[in-house]
Amino acid sequence: MSMYNFLFVVFVSYVLYGLSGNLLNSVWPKVAGDIGAAVALLGVVSTLCNITSGIACAFVYKIRRKYGTNVTISIGLVFMALCLILYYVAQNIYIIGIGFIILGIGNAIVDVGANSYVIKAYDAKKVSLLHACWGVGSSIGPMIMAFSISSLNNYRAGFAIGAIIIIAVFILMRFMKRKWMANKDKVAKEIVELHSVSEEEKTSSKKFTDIIKIDLALIVMICFFFGNALNGLMNTWIATIFVEQRHISVIEGANLATVFFATLTITRVILGFVASSFKTKSVVLFGIILSIVGIGTMFIKSTNIHFLYLNAAILGIGISPIIPFLNHYLKDLFGENNVGEILSFCSIFSLTGIGISSFCATLVVRFFGIDVIQVYIITIAIILLLIFSYIVYRANRKAKV
Repeated sequence: MSMYNFLFVVFVSYVLYGLSGNLLNSVWPKVAGDIGAAVALLGVVSTLCNITSGIACAFVYKIRRKYGTNVTISIGLVFMALCLILYYVAQNIYIIGIGFIILGIGNAIVDVGANSYVIKAYDAKKVSLLHACWGVGSSIGPMIMAFSISSLNNYRAGFAIGAIIIIAVFILMRFMKRKWMANKDKVAKEIVELHSVSEEEKTSSKKFTDIIKIDLALIVMICFFFGNALNGLMNTWIATIFVEQRHISVIEGANLATVFFATLTITRVILGFVASSFKTKSVVLFGIILSIVGIGTMFIKSTNIHFLYLNAAILGIGISPIIPFLNHYLKDLFGENNVGEILSFCSIFSLTGIGISSFCATLVVRFFGIDVIQVYIITIAIILLLIFSYIVYRANRKAKV
């Protein structure tokens, strides 16, 4: 199996990572009504997914080191397919909750496995394209659900379609693994080495207490907390907000979610090629400010579908650069020697931010109603803007010294 054949499969697995996570979110109001669950419970089950993802991340490294990237990602795909099968048969919120737990494990395995492989083997452009693949899958998910409801008159068929696609890719990966092993003598040595982990990667020289002593490290981790909270809330709630507040159909809500994820993906692809033309901090600030504009636009109670499409597109463009360019900005702040260790702790803060913000979103909807959730989301966006602006200010002062 050539290097680029396997890279293609890794990219496809990341597409499925985005797809599996957004099939349910895009039609949640309809699913909630069908199983007799409150709309607000989406935040609770999303929190379960993020908690299990955080726990699973601690074990993925060991799996990849022992069995290689191909097997690691294959295991993740099995968990994703099992989750969608549970969604397909679910008759109550408890089965949905179990599905989210399984999805959390699958997401962590595919996410860490794919990123570890691509970051080690390829340049920054390939890493940007990998993350764009997540957006492709997130865009396809709502499209599948819209097709299932409009053409098949059954949203559960969308989960079945998703599971079949994932199983097909799993079979493809196992076939390519056998083909690769049969021709392993022809495979370049550096590709074989990509399936192992260096001694430097196996051990970390600094503990959390050491990391937070580095100037700006803790405030940057808090920035990741709020940045991923904003990203996660928009990914999870955008379709539900439009459906519940504008009283549009679930199909239209799914289409709006598709526009959001499509613009997010296209923007990430474009930025991946032109990133060197802009300052990293400027791109992050632009993204946060545009996100605030997009969330603010959601307060306008218009039901004009073209206006809603524009609103979704603004949100997609705004959200798209925040997390990828926050990652890039770490190198500017801390240099190459510290960035790996700091990023690992930033990932923990990121998952915590997504989990806590999702749970709080449930409380907001439960006690104040769906009509005020964007007040909660825009508050997080403003806090993110203030924190990141402070980081830029401190970094600029430090550079002048």
